[in-house]
Amino acid sequence: NLTNYDDFLAKLEENYIDISAVQEALGLSDDDIKSWEESDEPVPEYALEFLNAEIEKRGADQLETEE
Repeated sequence: NLTNYDDFLAKLEENYIDISAVQEALGLSDDDIKSWEESDEPVPEYALEFLNAEIEKRGADQLETEE
């Protein structure tokens, strides 16, 4: 389940999450984000975990709204 930077960005956009929200929540610098962008390595696991938790949280919020 390794995700490169472009896939990570696509998933953010799909869920209307701004990269700056990820950066702020995880206490990352611009250089951290830039290093992901410039690297062939997958995005760090903790960033994916944050993203997945955020998506789940929004899904739960949406279910409550629809009821």
